[in-house]
Amino acid sequence: MSPDCWREAAHQLNLSTTLRNGTTIIHHYSPVGQLESITSDWVDAQQPATLASGLIYAAATAPLSSSEH
Repeated sequence: MSPDCWREAAHQLNLSTTLRNGTTIIHHYSPVGQLESITSDWVDAQQPATLASGLIYAAATAPLSSSEH
């Protein structure tokens, strides 16, 4: 899939992956196809729901940094 097709598909939905232990990891995308945050449905005192957010992008859309939780 070309990068443009991938961006088009990504902004239409959030992509999720289910791990072997049943935990679902969700990648949230902006309308232009940039990753905005990563969340998990495994939440307790040691596992926050938001795993990464606040991604900052350069002109080439590569993340420069993130706020890890």
